[in-house]
Order: sequence, then structure tokens, then C-alpha cells
Amino acid sequence: MSSMVLKDLYYFHIPTKLVIGCGAASQVATEAKELSILHPLIVTDPGVRNAGIVDKVLGPLSEVGLSYSIFDGVEPNPKVSTVVNGVEVYQKEQCDGLISVGGGSPIDSAKAIGILATHTGSIMDYAGFGKVKSPIPPHIAVPTTYGTGTEVTNASMITDSDRSLKTGISSRFLFPNVAVIDPEMALSLPQSIGASTGMDALTHGIESYVSIKAQPITEGISLHAIRLVSENLTKAVAGDLEAISYMIIASAMTGFCFSYTRTAAVHGIAHTLGGHFDVPHGIANAILLPHVMEFSLEACPEKYMEVAKAMGEKIEGLSPKEAAQRSVEFVNRLLRDLGLPTRLRDIGCDKKKFPQVVEDTMKTGNILVNPRRVTGDDVLELLTRAY
Repeated sequence: MSSMVLKDLYYFHIPTKLVIGCGAASQVATEAKELSILHPLIVTDPGVRNAGIVDKVLGPLSEVGLSYSIFDGVEPNPKVSTVVNGVEVYQKEQCDGLISVGGGSPIDSAKAIGILATHTGSIMDYAGFGKVKSPIPPHIAVPTTYGTGTEVTNASMITDSDRSLKTGISSRFLFPNVAVIDPEMALSLPQSIGASTGMDALTHGIESYVSIKAQPITEGISLHAIRLVSENLTKAVAGDLEAISYMIIASAMTGFCFSYTRTAAVHGIAHTLGGHFDVPHGIANAILLPHVMEFSLEACPEKYMEVAKAMGEKIEGLSPKEAAQRSVEFVNRLLRDLGLPTRLRDIGCDKKKFPQVVEDTMKTGNILVNPRRVTGDDVLELLTRAY
């Protein structure tokens, strides 16, 4: 556990209202009316819309007479241009609120659209912490994956294509007003996406637990989320609704935590890879996770021992470092069971660009909260091992 004692000052605030349960998507219209939204912009991506998943939200809106507009131009690792296009639709259609339906990309895009709908300048003007100084339009987030946790976080990740940089925007005004956690919205998730987003949730749980910014409340939530993911991810990917229910809740739980602890070196490197090579975020996390865990565990073996225990590993009679190593072994087994890529070379990463990846990674705040100090040479070594 962390060495923090109660004389230390820390903050934990969960401003997002959660509506949880099978069929919860039918409550979106009620929540919109409570927020005085009369004409929302539905922010989604082509895959979610073509699969008919958005209809589970549109139907209830129509039933109560709420008009809406749709922006379905969101791609993985959403770009600055995507945000600009979404804002144009928001303003042209005279929208007064946002309903995001999808994985992390639509939800992050909706947050960014909300920023430019109420603030001047470019979205990159708000990169970093606390630069959004006033509220954005009311936002209801409806996740259709069980990984990002962004439906309950204060952050949005946007890719600046001109600089090949995936950048975070964080502000207390970016927490969605409502998160509708409906397992049935993730029931038709393709197995590959379920596996990768589930690994994102596991990474969130582990990194928020070992972060040097961890606090007693986040540690408890993070550990239980790790337990839920470890027990349910493979079953969820196979389509088990009960397992999906636990996964989508675990995803939100980790989102609560990393809003305050931040994520660490895995995410620092993965976000940079996303900016340079446009690789899926969950896949990048999955490949990097065991390598960064092995690198970091010597700094806090007792914590990684607790992670192994939460994963269900048998650690009786082992030293803290031996027990910690079991958590790495669990992750490697899980990757094999899920059939996910395990090498960066297999997902289109160019080793020649690693020096620039290292330079950009070292600029991220994620590196600063890693339990073991990370240098540029360390990042290059981790990339090389993962390659």
C-alpha cells in the first residue's frame, strides 16, 4: 500500500452521475431532459452507427420528442481536424448538448468538441492541465467498450497530425455530467476490440495502483478493478453478458482512479506510439504492459505482489519480488489467451523512428508518476524489448 498518511492532503471527487444496468441506454432521454438538453449532438463513429448500436439511444430520444443531430466522423486516435469538423456540425445545427456513443475516441472527441463550442482558439491551445477555465456544454457519455474509462474522467486525448503527437487535455470541466453504463451496448463488440480495450482497462488499474500519486481510496478501487478484469476479460470477449457487466464497471472504476493518480510509463509510451504510427491504443498498451511491469516492479515489489494476488496468482511462500514477477507472468498468459499481438513490429511500428518516440515520450507527464524513475535510455530499451 502507499506510504501516504492522513496528515497528507489529497483530493478525490467523482462528479459524474452513473446510470448502470442492462437497458440503461433507454434512460438517456430522461437524463438529457434533466440537463435541459433540447437538441444534442450525437458523437459516434461509423462502426458503432452502422452496427445499429446508436439506435438504442436515438429511439428513446425520438419517443420523448427530442430532436438531435449526428456527427459520426470520429476515427481511432481522433485528430484535430475531426474535432473541428464536429464543432462545425454542433454550431450549424444549433446544438445545446452532447451525447457520445462509442469507445474512447467518440467520448474524447465529444469533450474536445465541447471545448471549442464554448471557448476560442485551437483545441491544442488547451493541451495540458487546467487550461479549460469554464464549463463546456452538458455531456452524456454512453460507452460501448470496456476499456478506456473516459466516460468518467477529466481528460480527452487528441492527435495533432502535424506534429505526430497524441496529446492529453485535462480539466475539471471535462468530466461528463452523466455516464450511462449499459453492458448490452458492448454485447456486439468484436472480439479483437473487446480484448484490446479490456487490456487498456487492466493497464489503467495497474498503473493507477502503482503510480506515485496513488492514494488510499484509489488503491482500493484499482485493486478491485484489477481483480474484476482478471476474472472476466476472457469470458467477456467470448460474449458472456455477466462478464461484460463486470468489465464495463471495472473500466469506469479505473477511470475514477487515473483521473487523480494519472497513468504511468506504459501510457506515456503508448500515447506517443499512437501519435507516430496511429496504432490502436489498447494494443500498444497490451504489448508494452509486461515489459514496463518487469522494469518497474523492483521499485515497489510489495505493490506488484498485491497485483498478482488480485489476479488470482498463488504467491504463498514467495518473496515479494518473486510474487511480483507472477503478475508479469499472468499478463503474458492473458495476452496469449486473447490472441493479441505481442510485438511492436507486428503492428506497423518503425524502429528507425524510436529516437523521436523516446524524445516525445519524455515530454509526457505520465513518465513522472512511474514508480521507478524512467530515463530516455530506459524508454529506448523498453521499446527495443517490445519490438
